[in-house]
Amino acid sequence: MFALLVQQLLMWGLTGWGVAKIIGFPVSRQLLAGTGALAAALVMAAVVTGLGYLLSANWIDGLRLGLLILAGGVSYVIALAVISQKAASRIFRAARAAARGNRSAAVAIFRGQDPGDPVA
Repeated sequence: MFALLVQQLLMWGLTGWGVAKIIGFPVSRQLLAGTGALAAALVMAAVVTGLGYLLSANWIDGLRLGLLILAGGVSYVIALAVISQKAASRIFRAARAAARGNRSAAVAIFRGQDPGDPVA
C-alpha cells in the first residue's frame, strides 16, 4: 500500500512538472486548484467510513452499500459547497441548466465561459 502511495506521488510530480513545462501552468497553482476537491474527498471518506462502522452488519448488503454511496455523494457536495463556494456555485448553475434541458449552457457555465456567470 505504501509503495502504491509513493508511486502515485512520484507520478503526480512528474505529470505536474510536464503540465507546467508544456502549457505553463505552475505546479503551485495546480496544487491550489486541487485542494478544495481533496478536502471535500477527505470529508466524504470520513463520513462513509464512520457511517460504515455505525450501520449494522445485519443489514442487507445492497441497502447498506446504497446508503453509503448516497451519504458519500451528499457529504462531498456539502463539503465542496462549504470549502469552495465559487466552484459549488458554478456546478449548481450548470446542473440547473442541464436539468432544464439546456446542455450547451450547462457546458458553458461549467467551463466558465458564460458571460452571465457571476463566478466566471
